[in-house]
Amino acid sequence: MRRSFWFGIILLSTLITLTACGTASTPTSAPTSVPPTTAPINTPVPTNTPAPTNTPAPTNTPKPTNTPRPTNTPAPTATPTVIPTPVVLKGSGSKVVDFDNPFNIAIAHITYTGGGNFVVRHYGGSPDYYDLLVNAIGRYDGIVPIDFGDGEHTTRFETKASGPWTIEVKHAREARGVEVPGTFDGKGDDVIRLIGYDQNPPDVAHITHVGQSNFVVYGYSNDGRNLLVNEIGNYDGEVILSPSTFLMVIKADGKWTIEVKTR
Repeated sequence: MRRSFWFGIILLSTLITLTACGTASTPTSAPTSVPPTTAPINTPVPTNTPAPTNTPAPTNTPKPTNTPRPTNTPAPTATPTVIPTPVVLKGSGSKVVDFDNPFNIAIAHITYTGGGNFVVRHYGGSPDYYDLLVNAIGRYDGIVPIDFGDGEHTTRFETKASGPWTIEVKHAREARGVEVPGTFDGKGDDVIRLIGYDQNPPDVAHITHVGQSNFVVYGYSNDGRNLLVNEIGNYDGEVILSPSTFLMVIKADGKWTIEVKTR
């Protein structure tokens, strides 16, 4: 019994040994790597290359020329304004006289050598007169403004008189001119231009009058007409002037003086 047991152990050991040897003696071949198959690539058909064009040869750039300097343009000379010839009207007694008036603003030198009342009115295209220019008794010699109001254009005079008279109409530029500052005098009605008022603006006027009737003084400036004096008989006083006063109108029956002062 014991013998049979040992025989079985020896037989089992022998079988294990044989199995191990058999396994070691039979080599196993390693797997061969198969390269991947690459799909064929479509080769593009060559395109026709265009033939090169002829490049034009560069042209010579002209050298810049010297630009002449601009010359000074002479300032235009002032064209002198031609003043129309004065219009002279003569008559005697009471008359209505129509005339062609070439002036926009004017003065009228009026004289009368008769007796009694002497009246002069002026009209445009309406039966209503603009102003009473003269209202005197006996002889008269004075200068009065014409068409200084807006929209006025005198084309007719009406006189009330018993003797001969003369009316000379001329441009307002022909009125007597005096330098500012300065002193001037006169007698009766007159129109005076102030020369140099833009360089020497008027400030104050000292005015005197020796007479018996109404004495009136107006100043004309950029602001319009200003009543400076309105008295009867003698007068001696000072008044303020607009700095743009360029013209003075005097209505008087006697002698007067005006001194225009500046600052």
